[in-house]
Amino acid sequence: MSTGRQTSRERNSQVMRTLKPLAIRSTALVIAAGVMTACGAEGGDVDAGADGGGGNGDSEAAYPDVDLSGTFLTGSSGGVYDALGGGMAGVISEEVPGIRLNPSNPPNISVVIQRITDGAAVLGIMQADAVYRAIEGVGEFDQPYDQVRFVMGLYDNVMSQVVLEDSPLNTCSDVAGQSVGVPSETTQQLVAAVYETCGVSESEIEWVYLTYAEQAAALRDGDIDVGTFTGYPKNATVEELAATAGIKFIETPDEVVDTWNEENPLTAFATIPAGTYPGVDTDERFYAIFANLITSSEVPEDAIYAITKAVTERADDIGQIHPAGESIGLEKIQQYLDDGILDPDYIHAGALRYFEEEGLTIPGA
Repeated sequence: MSTGRQTSRERNSQVMRTLKPLAIRSTALVIAAGVMTACGAEGGDVDAGADGGGGNGDSEAAYPDVDLSGTFLTGSSGGVYDALGGGMAGVISEEVPGIRLNPSNPPNISVVIQRITDGAAVLGIMQADAVYRAIEGVGEFDQPYDQVRFVMGLYDNVMSQVVLEDSPLNTCSDVAGQSVGVPSETTQQLVAAVYETCGVSESEIEWVYLTYAEQAAALRDGDIDVGTFTGYPKNATVEELAATAGIKFIETPDEVVDTWNEENPLTAFATIPAGTYPGVDTDERFYAIFANLITSSEVPEDAIYAITKAVTERADDIGQIHPAGESIGLEKIQQYLDDGILDPDYIHAGALRYFEEEGLTIPGA
């Protein structure tokens, strides 16, 4: 990945060059957190004076005195973000006296940035490239949302190109003239951009729009040649296909990966570790969506400090709920800082305070 620190504007220029067709659409997968009140805040319609619930005895001394309550909007019911968001909300409410979050599914993802900005939501999870577009007011965002701030990096949501184990296709250049299943237009445009970097034009591929379950069936029946799936953390559809039919991943040469990463640091390639799926004993890779916890600059510093501390230090518990939680921690945050995914200029002051206390290296500090 690119390691030089970039400004938000430089980063957005790169994102928009790659994702010009996506100007009216975000690939963001989102968790949002609900209505907030905080010490001294005005206009809240929830009870900010109630006692905090669930914290253990040591928490009283370990966390600052905060008062924050509301709904933690997760993601689509039954999805990764629903499970992960529910786990995070539970850990935060249990660990930090004065913080009470109740998880709930959001109506749709398009309102998350707006709700965070206008104070109707406290937290959310969104991919880094969409956050920077929101801050700049470009792409799918019709105005700048410059109060949006990162809290912490969470995990790499790695996409993949899957074929059956006995397929003659092995590398990205082999896919010219083949049919590729995709779950959405947004995903198709990003996958097509990767293949363009590999020397295969978008017009050389037959694109077939199918759900994940439909793609798995189509691969089995020979109706498509390649399927596009979230490859990491875990995808149950891919796991079942690997166990029953056998799979392999389309490979991308190092020079293509290097070119893509240099031009597109916010959707850079990341790894699907060996052993993630039955019969796949090597590390594989494809572009990633980098998931981050976000908030507003208006949320009090002590509250975000406490949230950052609780999620980081209780990550093992979150990881037991879903494999995505296993990536949460200081190592992942440092990686995102080093790779330019987290720009310190847009990290909430409370989160920065915790990172500095824990000895992380903050670029530019």
